[in-house]
Amino acid sequence: MKTISEELFEYARDVNDLPMLSAPNNQNNIADHFHRQMEILYVTQGHVQVKINDVTKILSKDQVAISDSYDIHSLVTLEPEKTLSIDLIIPYTAMTEYLAEKQSLSLKNNFITDKDTVAKIKSFIDLLYVYWTPTINNITNHICQALLAMISKEIGFCSVQNNCKQLLQSEILQFIADNFLHDLTIETVAAKFGYSKYYFSKIFFRSFKTTFNDYIKILKVQRAIKLLQTERISVLEAATRAGFNSEATFYRFIKKNLHCSPKQLALQPLI
Repeated sequence: MKTISEELFEYARDVNDLPMLSAPNNQNNIADHFHRQMEILYVTQGHVQVKINDVTKILSKDQVAISDSYDIHSLVTLEPEKTLSIDLIIPYTAMTEYLAEKQSLSLKNNFITDKDTVAKIKSFIDLLYVYWTPTINNITNHICQALLAMISKEIGFCSVQNNCKQLLQSEILQFIADNFLHDLTIETVAAKFGYSKYYFSKIFFRSFKTTFNDYIKILKVQRAIKLLQTERISVLEAATRAGFNSEATFYRFIKKNLHCSPKQLALQPLI
C-alpha cells in the first residue's frame, strides 16, 4: 500500500493550513487531489485544462476555476510555453462564514467565464498582492472573506443531487471533520451512510486514495498542531487531547508521513 505522502489527500497542506498566492506562472500538471481549502485558478495567458469533480473544462485568458473544500481537482497546462496562471489558496480557517452559508450545498458553477464576475475576482486578487503576507494578516483575512462573500452572492449554491458522487464525497468528509474527536470508527461512518464496514472501506479508498484510519490520523494531527500553536501545553497533552492513544503513536505517524517533528510543525506561522 502507498504511504500517505503519495495519496490523493494533500495531508501537509491541510495540517499547515497556510495561505498561498502565486505570481502568474506556468503551472505544473497536477494530478487528482483534494484538501479543505478553497483553491482559485485564474488564467492570465494561454489555456489550462481543469477537472473538478469529474467535470473537465478548458479555460483560456481571463477565466477562472474554483475548487471548493473537498472538491477533487486536477489540471493540465496546454502549450506550457504560452500559458500563465495565478493560483490562490484560501485557508480553511478563513472560510467559517462562507461554509456556514454554504452548509451542505455546492457552488452552482466551478468554472467562471462571465466577464463581470471574473473581473471582480481579479480585483480581489490584485488587492491581495498589495497586502499579502505568508501568515495572512487581518487585512488579507478580511479581503479573503470579502472575496468568499462575493463568490456566494455572484455564483451562489445549489443542491448536488444530480451528482451523487460529489455529494457523497463532500458529505462523508464533512461528517468525519465534524465528528473525528468523538471516537469515530469506520463502522459508525459506514452505518451513517448505509454501507457495511468492508464495502465502505473499499469505496473510501477508491474515492480518496487513502485509508479511513490514515485520514482520521491526519485530522488528529491538525488538531494537535493547532493546540501546540495556541496553548502552552506539552506534546503529550496535545496528542492526547487530539485523540492519539499515546505520544509515541503521534510521533511515529508524523515522522513517517510528514518527515518532521511535532515541534517543527508547531513552529509554522499561525493563520
